[in-house]
Amino acid sequence: MQNVNNENLIKISEFLNSVDGLIDGKFILADIKISNLLKMIASNPSLYEYIKKCLIDFSFEKELSRAEVKNRFNNGEFNLPTEKYKIVAFVFCLLVECDAKRMDFYGFINENFKTKDGRSEYSYFSQKVLVPFKQIIIDEFYNNKEDDEENVKEDDKQDSTPNEDIFELIKTPLKEMVDNIALDRKIKNVDKENLNYIINNIIYSMKYKDLNIVNAFISVLDILSKKISSIRSPLNDIKTILLNYYS
Repeated sequence: MQNVNNENLIKISEFLNSVDGLIDGKFILADIKISNLLKMIASNPSLYEYIKKCLIDFSFEKELSRAEVKNRFNNGEFNLPTEKYKIVAFVFCLLVECDAKRMDFYGFINENFKTKDGRSEYSYFSQKVLVPFKQIIIDEFYNNKEDDEENVKEDDKQDSTPNEDIFELIKTPLKEMVDNIALDRKIKNVDKENLNYIINNIIYSMKYKDLNIVNAFISVLDILSKKISSIRSPLNDIKTILLNYYS
């Protein structure tokens, strides 16, 4: 797992949210979403460095010719590379080429992702290409790797997946925080939007069952709580829950 600071973890979470927006979307506005994704990569040092390493000695043209449906060895199926670093590099290069208009994004999808089960070509493309890419990013930055676990003595090992109860316990004070924000007339509307954005990201990231990103957002709320009194009480409850869990 990559060792990154809280600020970059938050940016990566936002990036994953944007990838989800591309996955769940349609052809329309896809070009704008692609451009935004590339800007997010460029502005995140940890993500940028990781992708840059994946690009070492990578040939997009070669991997594209191997992956395309027209490759006679593919039996009419589009096949991503098998290596994780190549998948990351491939998807990144694909987005770059499409954003630069050197590649016809819609033509690429229509040629390679025809379906017979009623799904749209775009939906098939998303599941075949974008979902694996997103999962690799999650594994790289939020999930412990098997080789890391092998270096820990058996007696000292702990379950790397937090107990489900911890996330359920956090939900209650989060809901209280949302209610407090809505009722607090002292908070400006723009600040309310930012607070709710952070809380929604916490709720969204909790489905990955990794507390690193939750802690990152809690740290941001902790800073904001110094000026916004209505979120302090539920935030303290969350911090107590996390403290009890880690102890």
